[in-house]
Amino acid sequence: MGTIVTSGVGSGLDVAGLVTKLVTAEGQAPTTRLNQQEADVQGKLSAIGSLRSALSTFNDAVSALKDINRFQGRQATLSSSDFLTATTDSSAVPGSYSIEVQQLASAQKLQSAAFESPTTAVGTGTLRIVAGGQNYDITIDGTNNTLAQIANAINSSAAGSKLIASVITGASESRLTIAARDTGAANGMTITQSGGDGGLAKLTYPPSGSGMTQLTAALDTRVLIDGVVATSPTDTITGAIQGVTLTAKAVNASGETTSLNVDYDRAAARKSIDSFVNAYNSLVKTIGTLTSYNATTKQGAPLFGDTGVQNIASQLRRVIASNVAGADTSTQALAQIGISAQLDGTLTVDSTRLDAAFTNDFDAIGQLFSKDGAGVAVKLDGLLQQYVGTDGLFDKRTASLNASIKDIDDQRNQLTDRLNALKDRYTKQFNALDSLLAKLQSDSNYLTQQLSKLPGFG
Repeated sequence: MGTIVTSGVGSGLDVAGLVTKLVTAEGQAPTTRLNQQEADVQGKLSAIGSLRSALSTFNDAVSALKDINRFQGRQATLSSSDFLTATTDSSAVPGSYSIEVQQLASAQKLQSAAFESPTTAVGTGTLRIVAGGQNYDITIDGTNNTLAQIANAINSSAAGSKLIASVITGASESRLTIAARDTGAANGMTITQSGGDGGLAKLTYPPSGSGMTQLTAALDTRVLIDGVVATSPTDTITGAIQGVTLTAKAVNASGETTSLNVDYDRAAARKSIDSFVNAYNSLVKTIGTLTSYNATTKQGAPLFGDTGVQNIASQLRRVIASNVAGADTSTQALAQIGISAQLDGTLTVDSTRLDAAFTNDFDAIGQLFSKDGAGVAVKLDGLLQQYVGTDGLFDKRTASLNASIKDIDDQRNQLTDRLNALKDRYTKQFNALDSLLAKLQSDSNYLTQQLSKLPGFG
């Protein structure tokens, strides 16, 4: 606890200055040591962050290669996009097809004869609507027998999940329209009536004398694939060609066809391999920078001599150079497809050899990277997850370094407390010395004064 003093008043001694210099000298060495320790830890934290980022980027590139379905992509090429589109998955078999779109799917729409207005009474009884293989009975009586009320009764019934009823009113007439919600022949409808006054016969379909008129038929999409008919209740056709989904857009002229070619997506696979090589090379360079030693300055980088980082690098090199057990003998190692290591540890790609490997056996390259439990990318992913995965080694290492920084902060606080206590002790000691010197000075002055009064003094 501080005290109010007037240091040096009596003796002229600079107590505050002396105390400050002594305390500063006492704290200089440990402060310098703590600052250097924190700088070292912060440097390692930053280096670990950079290394983890490079490893994560490499892991992303590895992930694109370890999944055989992503690597062995297929691409669909059409001679024209006017009539249909096509998408593929990895099960698609390369080949060429001739496709004619003969018919597009449509939803059935019916319309009644003209009535005077929406409030015109139509009749009473029961309307039975058959739609999508389901029967819906709707009771019409004197409380809901107008054109508009019948439309509301249909929409609010269970049939409303399959149909939409509406009244269209023009300048001099109103008509009831009933449209199926879904396209396809199976979603067509029939309407019959029973009981009541018979007026509901005007809303039946197919009509018997009077009744509804069909505006749009319930149709399936129909395509001809190499002479084989394929249909679908929607414009999308799946299963007709293995691994290919077709979506019809417009009807071809009779005999006109669109050519579809399904092939391996070599461009995407090559792009994934290039990303893999680039990410690995960037990682190797990052590791080199973070573990380097400057012979001129005799200073090592933050992770110089770090056995953990050296272990990562050596493990990666071993996997990169390993053979894939069970793979085709001509495609068991990256070097066999033109991906080889250089003296500095980076990889290089021989485009000619890689393109030839793609042409020779595309699936074999997929197995090289993605074979279950043995593929290069599969093994690399397993290795990388030990480091960059949740609760992996980097999480633990980062936590340890952060704990070290907290410990340094605690030591700083302890040093501050110790120096403050030392300052108080020095201040008390020098103030006591100052008081003693002041008293001695006072006594000296008094004696001198008294002696000066003696006869013959001086």
